[in-house]
Amino acid sequence: MKNIFISYRRHETAGYSLLIHEELERRQPDWEVFIDVQDIAPGSAWRQRLAERITAADVVLVLIGREWLTLEGAGGRRRLEDPEDVTRWEIEEALRQKKQVVPVLVEGASPPDAAQLPESIRSLATLQYVEIRHQSFDADLENLIARLQKRTLRDLLGLRQVQDSLRSWWHWLTPSLAVVVFCLFWVGILDLLAIDTRLATWSFGIAQRFDDLSPDPDLKLLALPASFDPAASEARGVYADLLQRLSRAGAKAVLFDLYFDTEGPDDQKLARAMSQARARGTEVYFGFRALRDGAPDAVPALARAASGTGLICAGGRLGYTQVMPLAFNYRETLVEETGEVVTGVSPYPSLALLGAFGPVEVAGLDATERWLALKGKGQLLHPRFSVLHRITRAQKACPALEKDTWVAALFLRLSPLGQLRSAERRLELSAVLDGEVGTRMADQVVIVGHESQADLKQIAFGEPRYGYELYADAINTLRHGRIAQPLALLPEFLLMLASAAAGGWLGIRLQASRAVVRWPLMSGLVLLYLVAGVLFIAWGDTILHTSYELFALLVAYLWFRRYARRRLGGSR
Repeated sequence: MKNIFISYRRHETAGYSLLIHEELERRQPDWEVFIDVQDIAPGSAWRQRLAERITAADVVLVLIGREWLTLEGAGGRRRLEDPEDVTRWEIEEALRQKKQVVPVLVEGASPPDAAQLPESIRSLATLQYVEIRHQSFDADLENLIARLQKRTLRDLLGLRQVQDSLRSWWHWLTPSLAVVVFCLFWVGILDLLAIDTRLATWSFGIAQRFDDLSPDPDLKLLALPASFDPAASEARGVYADLLQRLSRAGAKAVLFDLYFDTEGPDDQKLARAMSQARARGTEVYFGFRALRDGAPDAVPALARAASGTGLICAGGRLGYTQVMPLAFNYRETLVEETGEVVTGVSPYPSLALLGAFGPVEVAGLDATERWLALKGKGQLLHPRFSVLHRITRAQKACPALEKDTWVAALFLRLSPLGQLRSAERRLELSAVLDGEVGTRMADQVVIVGHESQADLKQIAFGEPRYGYELYADAINTLRHGRIAQPLALLPEFLLMLASAAAGGWLGIRLQASRAVVRWPLMSGLVLLYLVAGVLFIAWGDTILHTSYELFALLVAYLWFRRYARRRLGGSR
């Protein structure tokens, strides 16, 4: 990198000075080229500014035209004889500071004779000069660049050939690198190392702060306090009383973020309350975590009385609750006799689907377009899901998710926690049992959950939430259709190709740059891309595989920079 100062007389070489300035900046973007007409702002102390730029310069180019020696000022005296002449002063300052001063003879001008120069700049006549002529401008300018780089013109021509070769490599190698990275993406190498998962989780967590999704006004949350014991013998009697109160108050649906897989003394009371609530128009749902003989593992009397049972296994990523299963046990089976691939999925929905769409069952799913087929109340619904996630090992906490099957999962869009826990949305168990709800429950969906420490879930870049609060978020996300999905394969490949191309181009351009230039530039580029990934989620409902694009960019950058340095001799 060089800092160039151009000294010239406006009355004879103004045109050449601007042209040389523009061409040096274009051909050597790492150089800083100063010319007063463009780089001194109006109102500035111009002589002080010139002094600062000369001090900062590595090279001072002195443009000498045919009239440079003889040009006269006021009174007929040669301008060079005037101690206040700006051009003379610039040369004096450069020589005094022992800068590299290069006379540039423009359009056939002769080199100055020492006897014709004032004493203070007489050494200018002893310096090696270069020439720039109209008919050979490009070659002369390349020669000037070569001399400043301490190379011969032949060296520079060889350099151009190597750069052309590098550009040729760049054109065919960057698609190859993109293909390699795409193959790594296909088999999930970076995901196996948790790199892609980590970036996606953090990006999604940060994105929540840019795009809060306010909960629907008809969603209410009823908290079972930590002191309440769901395993106590009288607990189901409490749930029965709760249902009676809520259904009489006009609730549209009641969802219990609880599971009932063992019989209890008040099962008949709870089953009767469920049936009576449904008769009043209140749908009642509760959860399950396991299957028995292919059906939800639940007390039969309660399963028959409820409007439906739903899977209640929230998914975690790196210790954060990030996804919510919607449909599960999806399989693709190859029939050897016909070569046909047969698909299947459990018909039992998640509790989130029941809360969002009412009593439905899963009829199928499209793994490519990522949408579900739900049957219920004489209609077919097609909500979208975020990802199809493979179960690689048995889930002790959720046995219903069988190994080597796939789960259609939803990335949660979190509502502002203050709104979920506001007084107008949150219901207290004691207040409902005391009959204080009145008719405030008309057409409301009530989600009941236990606020125990065990049910508190960690959230990326956010305060922990209880499980039933996450079900409110899942229902709200489904209702609003804000389903974040990864970028489709073709755009993903094109993005990797663009990343590899950008990395290769930067590797060539920055091969000779100082570390103080390279590191901030590359770090800023990586940070900018990470911010773009967050904004894509927040405002575009699109999840970028950020780690793979950055991997393509950095691999291409490092490879091309190493190759360019070896071929071009860069050493910094």
